[in-house]
Amino acid sequence: MNETIKCSGKMKVIPLHDVEMRLPNRVIKFVDYVMSFYGVGEIYDIGASRDEVLLGTGVRIGLCKWNGVSFEGDTIDREAVRDIILEMRG
Repeated sequence: MNETIKCSGKMKVIPLHDVEMRLPNRVIKFVDYVMSFYGVGEIYDIGASRDEVLLGTGVRIGLCKWNGVSFEGDTIDREAVRDIILEMRG
């Protein structure tokens, strides 16, 4: 099944803070959970910013959907988001 999504007109850039305000509560809690591990001064400090975690979480959720697996918001997802952040940094 091939689906094509077409976008017409100008694309609007939405700040991640605005995106965060529209996320389900369980995703916000997951972002907080990831920050508690990988944020500045936390147990496994990689200096992750909230924006990086939000973006990495979005990528992880998208990959889960693409691969037909559920996003649980658990340790596996947290570590996957960490790896996505590190990969995005290069």
